[in-house]
Amino acid sequence: METTLQYDEKNNSHRSSHSKHSNNSKSSFDKKKIVFVTGSSGREELMVKVSQELTKRHDSRGYFLSLAPGNVASFLTSRGIDKNNVFQLAPLSTTIENPDVDYIRRSEDRYDFRVFDIWQLTALRDKSREKIPEKDIFRYMEFIIRGTEKIIQELQPDYVFMMDISGYSYVLVYKIFLAHRIPVLELINPRIPGRFTFDNAFRSEWPLLVKNYASIKEDGMTKDDQEEAKKLIKSFTDAPFKPDDSTTVKEPLSVKLSRVKMDMQRLAHRRRLPHLAPFFWHPLKDKLLKGSSRFEQPLEHEKYVFFPLQVFPEASTSIRGKWYVDQVSLIDNLVKAIPCDYKLYVKEHPKNFSIRPAGFHRSIKKHQNVRLISPFANTVQMIKDSSLVITITGTVGWEAVLLQKPVLTFGEVFYNIFDEVKKVESIEKLPELVCSSLGRMVDYDKTVKFVAAVLKATYPGIGALPGDCQHRSLTDENITKLVDGLERYAGEMMTLPLKKGSSLADTTYERLFHQIPSNIHSKIPSKISSNIP
Repeated sequence: METTLQYDEKNNSHRSSHSKHSNNSKSSFDKKKIVFVTGSSGREELMVKVSQELTKRHDSRGYFLSLAPGNVASFLTSRGIDKNNVFQLAPLSTTIENPDVDYIRRSEDRYDFRVFDIWQLTALRDKSREKIPEKDIFRYMEFIIRGTEKIIQELQPDYVFMMDISGYSYVLVYKIFLAHRIPVLELINPRIPGRFTFDNAFRSEWPLLVKNYASIKEDGMTKDDQEEAKKLIKSFTDAPFKPDDSTTVKEPLSVKLSRVKMDMQRLAHRRRLPHLAPFFWHPLKDKLLKGSSRFEQPLEHEKYVFFPLQVFPEASTSIRGKWYVDQVSLIDNLVKAIPCDYKLYVKEHPKNFSIRPAGFHRSIKKHQNVRLISPFANTVQMIKDSSLVITITGTVGWEAVLLQKPVLTFGEVFYNIFDEVKKVESIEKLPELVCSSLGRMVDYDKTVKFVAAVLKATYPGIGALPGDCQHRSLTDENITKLVDGLERYAGEMMTLPLKKGSSLADTTYERLFHQIPSNIHSKIPSKISSNIP
């Protein structure tokens, strides 16, 4: 894996690419106003460090937007941030008593969202939220919309930096900034250890991946790119790796204590305790279920289609696969689509199996051609032994690509652009897609091209939430890599062709956001309402 993790340093073509784009990246961030959207799991600390590094290099000005309750300003000022550069839009603190539903309805069209679409990202995480009255939901939405519009009007930021979009308020501000033609740079964990990338259009098709894959298919790839892709494929085939947020490394006691201290400081400023169930009740249920007869192991020589369950609620399903979040209903459809001489292997997720709703597993096991597989079965071996992998948006689909297995998806995910992956656009077409995909071996050379494009679209460094990777993304070395990648990304995206008729003032925007539908922007009023709480 060492060669893969050091891909950019050892690839001469990428070093020259970096120097070619350095001037563009300097002009992109010099003296610019950048809004950093903070949140839980160590986002504040990472955002502060990235902001400070950008200020040191480019004399940029960092501003911080918190969507969480508590005294976030106090935490940020303790890290050297000017309190005048901190904005807080915690919905529960709204002073709006009677929401303007007409205004919210116009905002739905203006900013390309639906209230009860994005609200379910929050409601499903806590049963108590199901009891929140509709009026209060409207109050929260209006508060965030008007507050974000006020920030845009008063600050006029040049960029917005975000990561891990996982709640309704994050989706909402992302879409508002985009619609107001403010470049949003979303840090992405690309499921390859030690690498990260960016999205900037609230899509799963990373712009650089789209660009690089099209280029490789048309013009071919360098020998170095080809060799690096082959090494990554072989590395995963021989010794499967895990993403940064799924890997635990040994650390000195002093580092562990420092991490715990930082977490306690954040909780103190937020003035609320974390949910305790994941620390006490869930592990107990895990132990009880692990030894139960509820789950099976794969049977040798049995033909099967592999469908791994995904964590829910989670952004990967609730946002990217929102039409298929009911996995039990989806399994009901899969059962009808596979031939009678195949089984459907449904593997439970190791992080979610003890907190499924009552009757969830029973509803899956009722089908005669389904086996509910243990969450601790060997996933990679199951992929290798399967005839077809079907997933909503899971990492297992990416791993199946690396193993040259046929893949069907239901949601929006980066590997959908690979020509050999098929996205289910209509449930009525599912039987046909299943039959045409069963047992098909994906072309190795095509896989190499796609993997090469993925590597060219990612940069060395860890892009995972600090709380998900033992704070490894917070080290000084990693912050340097993140900002290096940010500069390179801006420089590489500046080489994209402009749309005809673009003005000089729109040059940076058009190049960064060439994929955003223009109808979103056409709905933005020329002057934002000043009636802001």
